[in-house]
Amino acid sequence: MVTAMTAGHVISTEKISAGEYLSYRYKALTEPVTLPLPDEPFTALWKEAAGEDALQFLSDSFKLPVDKFPLKSPSALKIHFASTEGGRIPVISTGCHDDFCYMEALDVIEAKVAELCQEKASDFVI
Repeated sequence: MVTAMTAGHVISTEKISAGEYLSYRYKALTEPVTLPLPDEPFTALWKEAAGEDALQFLSDSFKLPVDKFPLKSPSALKIHFASTEGGRIPVISTGCHDDFCYMEALDVIEAKVAELCQEKASDFVI
């Protein structure tokens, strides 16, 4: 027997069974889940690409400012899909840590990309 609680606060002083408590907390599945799950709808927006094609895809499809910073290894940039039990997910791989940081910055804001370019400008040979 347990006392019904939520977020550490007692909501009832009436004792209930653990099974009854769990029936309120968690809905039981009526049908078994088949794995892997289908892809999430956003997956259809992505495609596999490499190098300059991957940069062009990110620019065209997501309007990311990929031309605002230099990659050390643009030919090593790849977009591929990883199969998981939750469906396929797009993965962006880079050839080095600095390029990874730039790809991550694209996901934040354009200003962050410009800031990274200024900080790392001395690392690049043009």
